[in-house]
Amino acid sequence: MKQTDYEHEIVVTDKGFPFKLARFEGEAGGYYRQKHWHSEVELFALREGALSFELPHRTIRMVPGDVVLVNTNEVHGIRAEVPNVTLFLQIPLEEFSGYYQAEDLIWFSHKNREYNSRAYQLIWGIYRELSGDEPGKELLSRSMFYELLYVLVHYYRKSSLPKDAASQNRYMKKLEPITAYLRKHYNEELSLSSVAQEFGYSDAYLSRMFTKNAGISYKEYLTGLRLDYALREMENQNKTILDIALECGFSGSKPFSSAFLKRFGVLPSQYRKNL
Repeated sequence: MKQTDYEHEIVVTDKGFPFKLARFEGEAGGYYRQKHWHSEVELFALREGALSFELPHRTIRMVPGDVVLVNTNEVHGIRAEVPNVTLFLQIPLEEFSGYYQAEDLIWFSHKNREYNSRAYQLIWGIYRELSGDEPGKELLSRSMFYELLYVLVHYYRKSSLPKDAASQNRYMKKLEPITAYLRKHYNEELSLSSVAQEFGYSDAYLSRMFTKNAGISYKEYLTGLRLDYALREMENQNKTILDIALECGFSGSKPFSSAFLKRFGVLPSQYRKNL
C-alpha cells in the first residue's frame, strides 16, 4: 500500500499541557480506525475490554492492564470489536529532544511488559488528577507526566533506529515548517495560494507536498486542524456554535457543522449535549 493510502492525523495538545490525553473514541466497540500516522508519540492504556493494533509488520492484541506505544510517523490501525475503557496519550516529539538517537528522531519498543504496569499507572494517574478538583492537580499531573517520559526514555527507547524510520521522518520534515505555520494561523484566511507564496512555492508544488507526504489535500489538512481546535472549545458553554466556528477559521456555522458531522459523526449541537 502506498503512503498516500494512509490518513495523516492532526493532533492538538490539551490547553496548558505538553500532551493530549483523552478517552478513546472507540470505547463502545464495533470500531475500526483506518491506518494513519502522526508525528506525536502515542500510548494507549487499556483498563477493560480488548484492542488490536495493526502495525506495519505485526498485530498487537491488548488485554486489560496493557500499554502499547506507537512511534512518531508510524503507520497504525486500531480495531475495537468489543466495548472497552481506554486512554490515549499523545506526546509531541520535541518533548524527547534531548534524547534523539539520530536525525532528530527517537524510537521506542512497542511493548515492554516489565514496565507496562508503571506506565499504565502514570497515564491513568494523570487522567484521574486532571478530572478532579484538588488544588495543585496541574502540578501533580505534570510531575507524573515527566516521570512517564523518564520511563519511556530509560526503559522503552531502542538502541538504534529501524532502517525505514529515518526516511519516513525525512518526508515529514519537509512539511513541518508549513504545518507549524498553519497551526499558528489556523483561524485566519489561509488560501493555498497565500501559504504557497509565504514559503516561496507554486500552488501546484505545495498541493503535491501535502498529497504526497501527508496523504491528504491541503484543504483537508487545514479543515481537520480547525476542527481539532474547535473540538477543544466545545466545552466552553459561554460560546455559541457560531462563535466557535468563526474563531476557528470557518466562514460560518453551516460549513462548520457539515465538516464536524463528517469527521465526528454528530452535529456540533448534539456533541455539546452529549458532553
